[in-house]
Amino acid sequence: MNSLSEANAQFAVDLFQQLRKSYKGNIFYSPLSISSALAMTYLGAQGNTALQIGKNNSNYRKINNLFPSGSLNSAILVLVNAVYFKGQWNVKFNKEYTAEEKFWLTKLEDKLTAEKLVEWTSSQNMSEKKVNLHLPRFKVEESYDLTGTLKSMGMVDALNSQDANFLGMAERRDLELTTMVHKSFVEVNEEGTEAAAATGIGIGVTSAPIYESFRCDHPFLFFIKHNKTNSILFLGRVSSP
Repeated sequence: MNSLSEANAQFAVDLFQQLRKSYKGNIFYSPLSISSALAMTYLGAQGNTALQIGKNNSNYRKINNLFPSGSLNSAILVLVNAVYFKGQWNVKFNKEYTAEEKFWLTKLEDKLTAEKLVEWTSSQNMSEKKVNLHLPRFKVEESYDLTGTLKSMGMVDALNSQDANFLGMAERRDLELTTMVHKSFVEVNEEGTEAAAATGIGIGVTSAPIYESFRCDHPFLFFIKHNKTNSILFLGRVSSP
C-alpha cells in the first residue's frame, strides 16, 4: 500500500466517521475529490492554517441549486465541490425479477478503519466469482456543508476570520474559508450500458449452473475505487434504499 492510497483511505474513513454522527440515513461523498479541493486551498494557505489543512489532506445536470438563495451574501472565500456518478452494469438485471423484500439493520461501520478499508478494497484480496446478486435499487443525492465537519477534524484556523492565513493567494488578511459545500449523486438500478448489451443466453441440454447467492438486504457500505492507485473515489452507505 503506497502512502497516497493509505492517506486517501485514512481521510475517507475519518470523514465517514464524522458524517455518520450527524447523518443517520444514506451517505455518499467523494473523499478524493474533497481532498483535492482542500489541496488547492492549501496552495494559498500559510502558517498554522496550512498545517491544519495539510493534516486533513491526502496529498451535472443532476446537481442543481448548490447554494440556497442568500447563503453567500457575506461570503469572502468559498470552496465548492460537486460530484456526479451514475453506476451502470455491463449486463442488465432482469426487471421481471425486481420485487419488494425486507431490509435489515447492521452495525458494519462501527468496525470500519482505514486499514480494513484498504484490506477490503485491495484488488490483491479480491477474486472474481459468479453469484446470484440481490441488490436494491437506490438513488442517493446528498449535500453537505463540511465546515463543521472539518473543524471537528482539526481544520480550525481556515474557518476563523481572526486566525485564517491565506496570504499565499491574496495580500489581504481578512480572507477565511466561509463555506465548503459538497454535493453528490449516485444512482444504481437494473440498467446496463448500451455498448455492453450482451446477454448470456445459451441453448443446450446441460443444466443451468447453480451460483451462490449474495443478498444486500441490510444497510451496506459501497465504494468506487481506482484500481491502479487503490484510491477511494467515492464512499457511501445505503441504509434506506
